[in-house]
Amino acid sequence: MLPNPLIQIPREQLEKLLKEAGNSQSVEQFLNQTGIQEAVATHEIYNKRARAARWSRIWLLISAFISASSFLSGPNPEDAIATLLLGGMTVLEFRVHTWFLQTDPRAPLWGYRNQCLFALLFLAYGAYHVLVPTPSTELAEFAGENLTGAIEHLETIIYTAIGVGGAMGQYILALYYRRAEKSPRG
Repeated sequence: MLPNPLIQIPREQLEKLLKEAGNSQSVEQFLNQTGIQEAVATHEIYNKRARAARWSRIWLLISAFISASSFLSGPNPEDAIATLLLGGMTVLEFRVHTWFLQTDPRAPLWGYRNQCLFALLFLAYGAYHVLVPTPSTELAEFAGENLTGAIEHLETIIYTAIGVGGAMGQYILALYYRRAEKSPRG
């Protein structure tokens, strides 16, 4: 585990450390150095991303849990693949969260990759269900033949919205993560 590069210490201790190191700068002069200011700005940007990753890891964990529950209640290849992918992505998102907290430069790239994969999963899920509809026999019996076409059309709209909307949301988060490494202002 990498230590946090910004360790908060009381002003008096910093002043003492500067004197012991033979540095004649005041605490204010030391803290106003460009390198120190950039480190503080980067740390603040990474902390904002860590808050986003905290929620994202919960979302991924819930998604993986739902997928695993669905697989356990009726094993099928779709749920097996989704459970494996979401499980791996959840583990990585927990790492990304920790890296952001530690101001580790790996966080933006790996967070970006993980969220792009999640966006692709949304697109694949939506496209699969639009291209390979799974008719519900219970729903067809309940609605009757008159409404079956309308229900199928509604399912197409819903799965398209899930695929495109979910992918857009995750890709926006991916860009937010990635922006942490590109801009000192975040």
